[in-house]
Amino acid sequence: MADMVAVVDSHISPQWRDRDRATLAQLVMFNLLTAGVDAHAKNHGLVLSGNLVRLAPAYDLISAHDLWSADRVRFKSSAAVRHGKVRPYRRISGRNLTRTADTLGLDRREFHDQLMDMQSKLPTVFDQAISELPEELLTDRVKRMPEREEEFGIELSSRITMADMIDTPTFHPPSNRDHNAHSRVWVPGRFKDGRWQSGSYRVRGFQKNRNPL
Repeated sequence: MADMVAVVDSHISPQWRDRDRATLAQLVMFNLLTAGVDAHAKNHGLVLSGNLVRLAPAYDLISAHDLWSADRVRFKSSAAVRHGKVRPYRRISGRNLTRTADTLGLDRREFHDQLMDMQSKLPTVFDQAISELPEELLTDRVKRMPEREEEFGIELSSRITMADMIDTPTFHPPSNRDHNAHSRVWVPGRFKDGRWQSGSYRVRGFQKNRNPL
């Protein structure tokens, strides 16, 4: 996540930088609340428009609530980026959410307020989106997505407390950009044999008689 913020700060055209940084923060919150398990760095991009560089519109969005059971999402699934020091949803504490605010460069209370405001709107947005789907796509799991998201998002966003915002030391997130060829890399999730395989970090190493990546 820190490297994504750094790319926006370094490459977005100055007149759009503040707006696109705020947009990136909104995307991070959206993918957190909706269990966007494939929202890794490669699913965020930049767009060159004339002489301007902008954050690309959101794409490749996916919610685990349409893939797995509620228990699997809550207890066995992970976000695609670290929130503070962790990725598993069950371990994203209020202190780690506060660290997410620091990583995004947001005031902690502002982050909390934006997170709560977004969560209050998401179930209605899900309902509206589902109402536009063709009948053949309306599976029982799809129909339950607004309810599932609301339960998951409210519980997750409620973990951050005033004490977390006040007492958690300022977080300075590590960067992945300086890792060598043996570092871990993100392998995106994909459908295989009709089932979704979650993305994961894997070790990238050298192979004999091959040049390093």
